[in-house]
Amino acid sequence: MLSKIRYDRVDKLLYQGSLENGMNMVIAPMINSIDKVYFGLNLSVGGYAREYTIDGSKIPVGTIEIFAECLKKNHPAEAEPLFDNKCKFDIVIYESYTSFEVECQKEDFFVYYSALLSLLSEFKMKNDEVEAVKEKYVRTLSPMCSDDTVNIRSSLYVAAPMKHSIRGTKESLKAVHLITLKKFYEAFIRPEYLTVFVVGGVDVEKTYNIANALKFKKVNEARNIDVKPYREDRKAIASYKEKGKEENHLTLGIKFPRREGMFKKFSNDVFLYYLLLSDILFTKSNSIFASKVTSYVTIDKIALYEGAEEAYLAVSFQTGDKEKLISEIEEYLSLDKLITRRDFSKAKKSLLVKYANIYKQDPKTYYSLLLNAYANSYAHTALVQNAYKVRYGKFDKFLDEVKTFAHAYLD
Repeated sequence: MLSKIRYDRVDKLLYQGSLENGMNMVIAPMINSIDKVYFGLNLSVGGYAREYTIDGSKIPVGTIEIFAECLKKNHPAEAEPLFDNKCKFDIVIYESYTSFEVECQKEDFFVYYSALLSLLSEFKMKNDEVEAVKEKYVRTLSPMCSDDTVNIRSSLYVAAPMKHSIRGTKESLKAVHLITLKKFYEAFIRPEYLTVFVVGGVDVEKTYNIANALKFKKVNEARNIDVKPYREDRKAIASYKEKGKEENHLTLGIKFPRREGMFKKFSNDVFLYYLLLSDILFTKSNSIFASKVTSYVTIDKIALYEGAEEAYLAVSFQTGDKEKLISEIEEYLSLDKLITRRDFSKAKKSLLVKYANIYKQDPKTYYSLLLNAYANSYAHTALVQNAYKVRYGKFDKFLDEVKTFAHAYLD
């Protein structure tokens, strides 16, 4: 059964609930004229480099990568439509979750949803095939293509898993074998770890009935999963600086304290504050920042990265004078006020307009936003809906905290 949630400020409806097979389901309907549908199974296990064991066996970092590659190479015949080039199918690994996702015409939803369930309903892998897939994958493994907004995490973190790439190393991947994948499959490919997301111009009742009628795998007894506790990460040195790989670029990273502490101070509003920071703190629409940065600067990228308990904000600037820009940023962060009341009000309105347009016109981006938000335990539409309630005084107190957060530069 699905419950309906209305978000009037962004003019959206969201349906969420559970299926008879035990999975959760989220449907985000859009206007009927949108003929594409984006849907998928979201597995709440990603590439985040935490250490864990299943029934006492250590699971190497990168196991999910080999699992995904083997699924593509060896799958039940019922899953073959996913690979017929009439839809777009991909397995995307993020920090905290993995998305088995499909883009297709909405009238073909049943065909491809059924195929996607079949893909995960049976463990068909064999030892020689796993070893062959792994050998080829490891042999062709190249460094993860990432810019300095990702590379800066090694300057921000000392012991936390966020320090590491979400991809396995050649050494860790070589330790993945058939028995590893079977343990992983039996432990995690279970209804309680999977959520169905559907975004597009779909009929909600029809879509739900289709999903609810289809069976999933027979579930084995739950495995004993032991996750190694986080080591408390030491604070990065304030204004720490390392050499980046991009010429004429300066990247700033600000490391937020771990989520539990932030949530206790600011409740759910903290996630909205993160969005607002991305939209205004180091942009030319912030009149205080613009007045302090007198050197010629182009802002190439602003990104918020989240993984389990960790989060950081990264900003990539293009500049001809890195030392001057660092000095100006440090001066800005030392001010009593980082944003005016007027600019804050404009940022809130801009946030509402930006995401309301995405919810109406861009199903692909909407799908990605929903996945990331649910992985971090909130609904994106609810977050944006509440933007108008956030008061300047509370956000200003949050900014006072931001000034004290550890930060680093890649220059």
